[in-house]
Amino acid sequence: MDQALAVEAKFKALSPRLDEATLRLWAAAEARGLGRGGVSVVAKVAGLSRTTVYAGLAEIEAAGKAKVKRNKAAAQAMVAVAHK
Repeated sequence: MDQALAVEAKFKALSPRLDEATLRLWAAAEARGLGRGGVSVVAKVAGLSRTTVYAGLAEIEAAGKAKVKRNKAAAQAMVAVAHK
């Protein structure tokens, strides 16, 4: 129950400043931090569906897997400038 109270306090402090997307990501991050049962705790406290929290978890995982596009020419130019 202490976890729920801590999450509730954070939610009350942040919720006025979060839009739908950032609320979903915050809820997912909190749920992940709580571990087993975290999705249910966060969903109940924040008044969200568990599906919404799971969607946030999927977004976080997808962002972690996204490849960073690198521009070889830009990187070489930066190295050339750094060596001058």
